[in-house]
Amino acid sequence: MKAKPRISILLSLFCVFLLQWPSLSHGAPIPLVSPKPIIEKTVQELLTDYQNNEKTYQKNPEAFVKVVREKLEPMVAIDELSRYVMGRFAHRAQPEQITQFTKVFEESLIAYYSKSFSKLSDSGISIKEVADIPKQALNDYQRKPSGSIIVKMDVKSGSETHNITFSMVHREGRWKIRNYSLNGLSMGKVFQGVFSDAMKQHGKIQYVVDNWLDIMKKQ
Repeated sequence: MKAKPRISILLSLFCVFLLQWPSLSHGAPIPLVSPKPIIEKTVQELLTDYQNNEKTYQKNPEAFVKVVREKLEPMVAIDELSRYVMGRFAHRAQPEQITQFTKVFEESLIAYYSKSFSKLSDSGISIKEVADIPKQALNDYQRKPSGSIIVKMDVKSGSETHNITFSMVHREGRWKIRNYSLNGLSMGKVFQGVFSDAMKQHGKIQYVVDNWLDIMKKQ
């Protein structure tokens, strides 16, 4: 019975010690793993799949759209990208309009990815190089995750080399694509321009949201 107070005192002192040393109580932050292998693996899998099933996909493009959706849906920070595309109009939109646009924009984005990928693949596309990401850049991002990590990839299509840049953010425990550029052209800005032009032409956010898929088909 007399030992209980002593045990309580020891436990209290131990807890105080842990509070004074957060690295012991919570563990040191686990360094972020580079998103380079994820991007490289995903793109290579899409390339291999398309090359192995090219004839099927040429006859049935929707089959490839389904494959692209399965690969890319979990990898895209769609909420952030869709609000970026809406630009200043996101501040004027109702929450339900933003939710609706996020869904239709994701559908149009997957279709656009599939179409662009198919065009490049028809010329015989292959990954030429994926640049390494400096550890310091990952450490800086982990300390202050306000920006993004850039993954640069060169792909060869026919006799041409194209530069693809992925802007990555770490969300929900995994790396996600917030934007990407092709040969220096930001696709997020391209889509934002499409949305802005549609607003100039039609004047109503709801109209643009309702007809976004048709608007994108004309691009």
